[in-house]
Amino acid sequence: MHKDSILQYDNYEEYVKAQNAGFQRKVNSHSGVGRETILEIKKRIPTATNILCHGTRAGYEQKFFASEYEGAEVIGTEIADGCEKFDMTVQWDMHKPKEEWLGKFDIIYTNVFDHAIYPEKALNTWYGQLASGGSLIMEFHGGFKRTAYRSHTNTKTDPNLNYCYEDVDDFLTKRLGSERVEVWRSPSFEPDQSIHDDKIRGGYGGGRRTVQHRKP
Repeated sequence: MHKDSILQYDNYEEYVKAQNAGFQRKVNSHSGVGRETILEIKKRIPTATNILCHGTRAGYEQKFFASEYEGAEVIGTEIADGCEKFDMTVQWDMHKPKEEWLGKFDIIYTNVFDHAIYPEKALNTWYGQLASGGSLIMEFHGGFKRTAYRSHTNTKTDPNLNYCYEDVDDFLTKRLGSERVEVWRSPSFEPDQSIHDDKIRGGYGGGRRTVQHRKP
């Protein structure tokens, strides 16, 4: 994402409309996650019973996690209309708490923090959904540098929430009490035709970073 393409919305209704438009535009042609990332997570967290993924579009995250964590309950959220036709997906706004999910999950994974209209609300919600000892895994596009990640955040709704990676780390550790466990470079990936639809194109190079935070 370039510096001139900051995600900005005048209000919540515009945000939902934009997410629906993006879903329809990309759901059959793009994937934001590769099996390689999930394999890296499995190396670090060998076992998990409950796994939640946020902002999953066509649900490839769930498929990869389910294939690696046999027997685990895997759920993905997506705000866009029509998402529930994909396995293991529920239509839900990732910013909003869901009572039955509080304190439940061993792993929460997302690569769409740059889509959050309310960054602090999203982080509070995700942290609250972790079980004790559970890990929040966030994959960041563009690495960690303040100038790089700032181009991914919503500053129009609230100029004070001009988030970059350092802000996320400070919020999770200093305000919510999480432990930052590890940071690693996300592996590059090409579409995996054993799970990705054959129309999926693209993939990502090695410019992304994955961060693991643990709830004590």
